[in-house]
Amino acid sequence: EGRSEGGSNSSHYELFAISDHFGGLGGGHYTAMAKNPIDQQWYHFDDSSVSILPSDDALHRSRSSAYMLFYCRNPAQQ
Repeated sequence: EGRSEGGSNSSHYELFAISDHFGGLGGGHYTAMAKNPIDQQWYHFDDSSVSILPSDDALHRSRSSAYMLFYCRNPAQQ
């Protein structure tokens, strides 16, 4: 599994969600951003609020606040 015809282990990983944390160890606030696989649009989730993000805004928003990154492994692309 994960081997291409040439025998090398190669996989392609695509970022599909980011969990952010704002605050300190004693408390804070979590938000999330996720990419919809159907429309390829990024969405921002903040408590009961959901908003659409510009396509490249998800990575820029999370530079200093990213808590967890979620990736999906895709077969090697040739």
